[in-house]
Amino acid sequence: MIITFENNSIESYQEMLQQLNVQTLEVLQLSNGLYKGKTSCFLLPNIRLSIQSKNECTILHKGKFSDDEFVIPLRIEGPLHIINGVCVHINALNIIGPGEYVYTRSYCARTIATIGVSKNHLISYLGEEKVSQLLDGLTLIRDGKIEFCKMKRIKIELYRYIIQIFHQREVFSQQSLIDIEEQLSVMICQLLEINSNKLIPQPCFNHRLVIVQRAINYIDSEPNVNIPIPRILDFSHCSLRSLEYAFNSIIGISPQRYLKIRRMHLIRRELIHRQQCTIKEVVSKYGIVNIGRFSHDFYTLFGQYPKEI
Repeated sequence: MIITFENNSIESYQEMLQQLNVQTLEVLQLSNGLYKGKTSCFLLPNIRLSIQSKNECTILHKGKFSDDEFVIPLRIEGPLHIINGVCVHINALNIIGPGEYVYTRSYCARTIATIGVSKNHLISYLGEEKVSQLLDGLTLIRDGKIEFCKMKRIKIELYRYIIQIFHQREVFSQQSLIDIEEQLSVMICQLLEINSNKLIPQPCFNHRLVIVQRAINYIDSEPNVNIPIPRILDFSHCSLRSLEYAFNSIIGISPQRYLKIRRMHLIRRELIHRQQCTIKEVVSKYGIVNIGRFSHDFYTLFGQYPKEI
């Protein structure tokens, strides 16, 4: 029942997400170094568990999560996790809603346990009204502005229970799988029990997120990889200062740096799948003239030279 993926490149990690069919995400490596990671998954009828560890690479996930699943990453300590520009405090609940389009950044080499639970399954336990409350307050929940009754204690218990499941060596019987899903369901409901004495405030409009979404939607739709910043400003309907502030807040890098990293990833993917083309022929399509400088920048970002791909 436990599936393990060795992710020795950013591409193999992307392929794993597609294979599990739980996220429509693009993964970009933002920091320098050779990416290495390992993910183990435990699949139940209505709940998906995963344990992920990776080296000290900063990863950006951008895109839409599954339409029928709440995703709850559990952290007991570090790493820093930022969703749509909001740093999720260790004492806040990190939760992503069904079909939510997000930009998430994670830092440092730590182990993260993640729960994916079917929306309909959660409704069967909590009811539609409480699930609607969760959906309406996702940003405020991650910002620690909504109080949960037993969150701190249950989060630790859930994390330990998930680690215990993955450490089990024997094959699970059908009845034990039913019992595990029932126990997890009860604990998740306890985790999501909102303090009824605290009213849920109205979420604030995230203008920076809207600017980044407009900019990246245009960048992703543009076949020309050498996109001038003024063109992005036209589609983002903002000033240069607002664009730079929004990118640094939501993604953690400037728009210029984002364009350079995106181009590096596009070249890397083409080098991996190239047939008869030489490295020079591939990179020249992306406006690269100085191959030596490009090789140095490529190695700095990915920890590999182009000829090693």
